[in-house]
Amino acid sequence: MKWIGYFIVGLIIATGLVMSVGPYVGGVIAFAFLYANQMIKPQENKKQRDRVAEAYQKYLDEKETGS
Repeated sequence: MKWIGYFIVGLIIATGLVMSVGPYVGGVIAFAFLYANQMIKPQENKKQRDRVAEAYQKYLDEKETGS
């Protein structure tokens, strides 16, 4: 019967720890995800800018040659 008391006390302590530490762990995971997402975006935008720059350069070259 004594082990039930220990089990309940352990459950209360574990629940308290999860409830107090959980938001911090979730915040760290969310920050890491958002940081990684922001680091990926410039590379995607760079590819798009490169395509636009190449298309514009091609347009200028065609305009110079008159084709």
